[in-house]
Amino acid sequence: MKRASVGNIQRFWSTVPRLGVIVAVTALALVTVTGATTAQVATPVPTEPVRTITVNGHGSVNVTPDTASVELGVTETNTSLEAAQDQVSLRLDAILATLREQGVADDDIQTSSYNVQILYEYDNNGNLRGINGYTVSSTLKATVRNLDTLGVLLDSSVGAGANLLYGISFFVDDSTAPASQARGLAVADARTKADELASAAGVSIVGVVSIQETSAPAPPPEIFMERASMDMAAGQAAPSQVPVQAGSTEIAVDVYVVFEISAGGS
Repeated sequence: MKRASVGNIQRFWSTVPRLGVIVAVTALALVTVTGATTAQVATPVPTEPVRTITVNGHGSVNVTPDTASVELGVTETNTSLEAAQDQVSLRLDAILATLREQGVADDDIQTSSYNVQILYEYDNNGNLRGINGYTVSSTLKATVRNLDTLGVLLDSSVGAGANLLYGISFFVDDSTAPASQARGLAVADARTKADELASAAGVSIVGVVSIQETSAPAPPPEIFMERASMDMAAGQAAPSQVPVQAGSTEIAVDVYVVFEISAGGS
């Protein structure tokens, strides 16, 4: 093992004071910077709360429907389930042919229900004796885009074998434009109310803080043709060219608006 020379030991210890000075200066610098940073922290100034008026606005537009949805079908009762199903299928095929003849596209026709009901027979004491028959029912929902053909379509469907008619609903196929108009009316209604409140309170409207639509356009009204359903179910012939009136439907929108206000009327 080599021994360190006296000269090397002297050179090592001669650096120690300078290292101490460097460490001390660095620590002092850190203290100085930290103190300066602490002195620059500002106290937050509390903000004044925003004063507001909150109102509801309503807007509606009456439009004439251009489309109808019709739900019709067939019900058959037979002691044989297979026979009842066959009778329903034959009538539905005839109804489908009639709908197509009246211009209803296949994409606008869908099966809405298919039901089989078992008819049980009971004795005078309420005891089950067995199955007395079956009732099979099936309905179709058709979208009619030409309302001028609706009356003929209903009459032809009855002639083809339809003995169920649950109802007709009228609606606007594209409600984008009337809904937009109703939305503008709703916002204008909200602003009118806010102006009236602000004037009464001696303040002025600054602007809108938030606005929210709180309702969708109203669903189309549905007209149930109960008498027609009963007549067809009883096997009575429906009148030729069934009279149909589409009437009008309402597209309504409601909004919830928060307005910012300031002191002093405008």
